[in-house]
Amino acid sequence: MTSIPGRGIIAGTAVALVIAGVLVFATLRRDDDRASPAPDAPVAAVQTTAPTPEAAPSPPAPAATAATGSPTPTPTPGPRTVNGLMIVDEVWVGRVVEPGGLRIRSAPRLEPGNVVGSVAGGTEVAVEGRVLNGQEAEPGKGAVWLIVGPSQYIYAAPGYVERVR
Repeated sequence: MTSIPGRGIIAGTAVALVIAGVLVFATLRRDDDRASPAPDAPVAAVQTTAPTPEAAPSPPAPAATAATGSPTPTPTPGPRTVNGLMIVDEVWVGRVVEPGGLRIRSAPRLEPGNVVGSVAGGTEVAVEGRVLNGQEAEPGKGAVWLIVGPSQYIYAAPGYVERVR
């Protein structure tokens, strides 16, 4: 029986190509799953309506200064500006109540090609923050967008997303 020279090199190369193909396929599949999440998968989102006085947490009592005994004002966190966007940091879970669901965009603007996914009506979403100065998507419904992930935004017109917890 004669042996073929370099048979081990050929077999090793074939195995490496198969492994590389599996890794490429898995990466593409993972990216497809991120672009269109399952309807029951939680997605981040932001509150669309102002909290009612009952739901809003009460601010902490001001601390008294030692010298005067009078309270010192406690600063309330305001919006921060990132790349021209006014962002309010808040974390909560909401439910999409818009029956047709909502589109997830790569920026809080309506632009061709910036839709990166969608969320079906009734889906719970994890909110990471709120953008106060995004583009108004529907006339008269405001310019507030919810941050639902890194570079993922949902338009937050009143009544589109309700706070669950």
